[in-house]
Amino acid sequence: MKNRIGIAIIALLSILASCFFIVGCTPFPGYITIDSRSELMQPTFYVCDDPYFRKRLRIGHIKVEKQLRSSEETKRWELDAPLNDGQTVWELELGYSDTFIFALLQLLWRPTASSLTYGEVPWGYQEKVKPLPLEPEELYILSMNTAYGFRDTAPLRFIIRLNDTGVPDRLEYSVGTPSRWNDIFFQTESNLKLY
Repeated sequence: MKNRIGIAIIALLSILASCFFIVGCTPFPGYITIDSRSELMQPTFYVCDDPYFRKRLRIGHIKVEKQLRSSEETKRWELDAPLNDGQTVWELELGYSDTFIFALLQLLWRPTASSLTYGEVPWGYQEKVKPLPLEPEELYILSMNTAYGFRDTAPLRFIIRLNDTGVPDRLEYSVGTPSRWNDIFFQTESNLKLY
């Protein structure tokens, strides 16, 4: 009888431990967006922990890629265009110190940014690729990861549009739902946003 109880307790603890490691290690979704108050040719990006963009998260890595066109592609880009090879036009990451003491102080002080403006390097970050000027009517793909706790984020697509006179007029972007969470909780992607 004691052996059966012991085996049942061990089995129950094993199940609980496996649930913790499987569910507990699954990253929660993060949602990338563009601040509507930012400049058109120098947008500000941030990641939030919910699809309503209420709480900004600290940014650990950002990468902006320009989609390359083949020579026969002359029509204007659309946000739902299939992706080609991309050219990285800006990449930035949180730089940790090599020494344990400085890395610990940096972690405790948390000098991370909750928003990043294209081309600007805040304290504590390292530029892996220097920014190239953003070009109107080009499709860009933005990827971001959070610092201090990974969030599964879907890339954001954006295009700076020209008006009838050829002046940059508005920024169109499409916010997706992280792929891992599409089927479980969120059935639709956010629609096109303009500012």
